[in-house]
Amino acid sequence: MSPTESDPPFIAVWETHQVPHLALARSILDSTDIPYFVQGEEALQLLPLGTFGAGLFSHGVGARIFVPAERAEEARSLLAQLLADEEREET
Repeated sequence: MSPTESDPPFIAVWETHQVPHLALARSILDSTDIPYFVQGEEALQLLPLGTFGAGLFSHGVGARIFVPAERAEEARSLLAQLLADEEREET
């Protein structure tokens, strides 16, 4: 979904450097009808380095999910486990 001028302000609630995680996050938000948009998704597709390139992705190439400010806490709560899994993979 894309925001329109009449929509409330959108804020970033989540960032990922992994294409599969972005797909999961989108699926979660789609299932709850939380409006969102993704910034930087195209950049994840530019360098198809897979796991080998994960270090590069964690240093500047990533996608961010934005939701309406009044739904931010709900979105963060829904995405919390996915974020925890991603952080665990990076360590």
